[in-house]
Amino acid sequence: MQIKAAHSRVKLLMPSMREKSRYVAFEIITQNNRKIGFSEFSRSFSQRFMELAGEIEYAKANPYLMPDNFDEQLQRGIIRIERSYVELLKAALCTMKSIQTNGSSVPYGNNIIVKSIITSGSIRKAKERIKEKIKKREEVK
Repeated sequence: MQIKAAHSRVKLLMPSMREKSRYVAFEIITQNNRKIGFSEFSRSFSQRFMELAGEIEYAKANPYLMPDNFDEQLQRGIIRIERSYVELLKAALCTMKSIQTNGSSVPYGNNIIVKSIITSGSIRKAKERIKEKIKKREEVK
């Protein structure tokens, strides 16, 4: 005698009930062209965002630095965030001045600039805009 397992599906939230996310593509510029790793940037970004927003707002914003979309060679990446916190995220990126390494706050070079490239509702469009920007820079050279 065979026992059939009851098929239980996880019910997903309706689209109108889900939190709406935005994807912010960014670029890291260092004075001495030093490459910054994902873990170093992630640690510094999280600390800076928490300083600016506080723990409760950090939890509500739910920022997620996407490791699959962080390019250490080009120093570009994508962050997913709740849509009402996009401006706070951009402020946190703009005010980052140094990157911490192994618990110390020694900056790489004198100036570090993190600037946003595009804000998009879909990750596909954010990736496309990063590629367009790379293509334009290659044409200028």
